[in-house]
Amino acid sequence: MVGIFSTGAVLLRGKNITGLATTALVREWLSLVPESRKIFGSMLVLKNLEMDAFIKDNKGSFSESLENVFALFPRLQERNNQKAGTLSTGEQQMLSIGWALMLKSVLLLLD
Repeated sequence: MVGIFSTGAVLLRGKNITGLATTALVREWLSLVPESRKIFGSMLVLKNLEMDAFIKDNKGSFSESLENVFALFPRLQERNNQKAGTLSTGEQQMLSIGWALMLKSVLLLLD
């Protein structure tokens, strides 16, 4: 069985993404919500969500993305000035998903 998948390509929306650097994949294509909720616990909820502006340089659409996340997760809006590490487990998961949605990726991977 060794080598059975040694050739081929990974296509996403018709574009070959095989071999792209991780940074390019995140910047253009993928968001991951890890099971472990990799949030920045010492930072405010809002600052966690703002991190996407640094990753995708999409400051122009930040407000719209933030509104969309707060519409999906109103609890995050209520707690936007609270440290992320003080959120409940479920709220931290909402934040992790919200952060991934802020990236406006083509594919959202949920672990």
